[in-house]
Amino acid sequence: MKKILLLLICIAMTFTLIGCNTNTGNEEGKTTYAEEIIVGYNNDLDTADPYQSTSSQTHWYTNATFRTLTKSNYDTGELDPVLATNWEELSGNNTHWRVYLKEGVKFHDGTTLDADDVVFTWNYAKDAANVVKPIASADAMVKEVVKVDDLTVDFILNYSIPDFMVYLEIKIYSKDAFDTMDKAEAGIIGCGPYKVGELISGVSYGLERFDDYYEGTEQFPSKKITIKVIPDLNIQVAALQKGEIDYSFRLPSTSYYVLEADPNLDFYTRDGVQSFYIGFNFRKEVWNDLNMRKVIAHAVNKDDVIAIHYEGGATATRSDNFCVPSGKGYVEVKAIGYDPEEAKRLLKEAGKEGMKVVIMVGKHNKAFAETVQNALNAVGFDAVIDEVDATNWTTLKKTGDFDIFVGDYASYTGALLFNFDRFFTVGGPSNMYGFVSQEWEDLIAGARQLSTYDEMVAEFAVLQQWVADNIPLIPVAVSKSFSAAVKGVKGVKLAPSDNLQEIYYLYKIVKK
Repeated sequence: MKKILLLLICIAMTFTLIGCNTNTGNEEGKTTYAEEIIVGYNNDLDTADPYQSTSSQTHWYTNATFRTLTKSNYDTGELDPVLATNWEELSGNNTHWRVYLKEGVKFHDGTTLDADDVVFTWNYAKDAANVVKPIASADAMVKEVVKVDDLTVDFILNYSIPDFMVYLEIKIYSKDAFDTMDKAEAGIIGCGPYKVGELISGVSYGLERFDDYYEGTEQFPSKKITIKVIPDLNIQVAALQKGEIDYSFRLPSTSYYVLEADPNLDFYTRDGVQSFYIGFNFRKEVWNDLNMRKVIAHAVNKDDVIAIHYEGGATATRSDNFCVPSGKGYVEVKAIGYDPEEAKRLLKEAGKEGMKVVIMVGKHNKAFAETVQNALNAVGFDAVIDEVDATNWTTLKKTGDFDIFVGDYASYTGALLFNFDRFFTVGGPSNMYGFVSQEWEDLIAGARQLSTYDEMVAEFAVLQQWVADNIPLIPVAVSKSFSAAVKGVKGVKLAPSDNLQEIYYLYKIVKK
């Protein structure tokens, strides 16, 4: 009797223990996943609304919470449908595009995607009065966005755009959310596989799996993803090596070989599209003088920057073109090169010897800025560094009392004119430093009028050389992306830049 009682107790305890495991796949023979993945990043989330910030963290965070109509595939170079199922051009001259939407897509507020959401998003997010990061050149390109039926939208253009569908890589809002909620609440409602989780200012920001995601949740085993804010990148490296975080893609160049050799980590690398550059504050008249911009271009040795800050080329390559080699239509340009003696001559000719130059920079690019500072001092400037917090970066680029800045951006590799519209056209969302050139406006307006893709590619080459000659910005380097994960972490999809990261595929197997 005692033996039977003992056997029954053991059986009961076994089933109790099995019942305590709430992770996915707790049946015998099934894989069990960790419920939470912890990712390290150096900057706090400034907003979970994709159109209210230009920061990298807002961009990649909302990659998980929102979906776009189309998506440029950075591995294949093709344009993939996302919320759009397909599209067609109806006019014969690339001015009337019809887009068909997926059926049954749920937003995080429980409403269903339809054409009204697309029309609303375009009209709302193109307006700088509503958002910080408006859709680039929306009014210049598009005359009207029209709902045809619940799942069909027409885009009527002002001129021929052969690659217009690439411009529809826009994150779609829920119109119903804006009709029923406060703007701040509505702006974070997307239809991605994760929704906004717990946000603890200065500590962490989270993602929670959205179980009604239209493609299901099988690709997303992690119920929670927590991004831990670790401002010091070296501390972030140490946390990764100790297993305090599971994954990181924002890592210092100096950690490349250390992490690659760590037996407890899986190391990932690929060619990147993150471009590092020097920009000017055109609100100050001195930088509207091309010769003064040439002084900066001649003073900085890009090869020194690569050697010192990018592990001799392991984590970045030299760049002379504002576009990146992997982008469509890229050509080699003849750039204004390193020539410190010419820099000194031009500076003296302008009567600006000894001029104070304030270099604005975020923490992650400070070492790069210090090399620029040394180069400028060597040719006769009095250069000083102003390190600013990432959360104030956008505001200060618009209003700050700096002279030049060291920045980086994710070069878009899809639509030909996208980067140029963003950075150099008046009203472009990344033209926050006051660049104005009528010659440029005329050139890019002419490029927009071309009716075939081949004609656009040819004119795009001309625009690339114009930027190299007139240096509204000075390209310096293009990244090689790398990341590391603790052994056992799977689902790493390392993207070519921070903005494109897709951390929502990450998961960790606890037991098979």
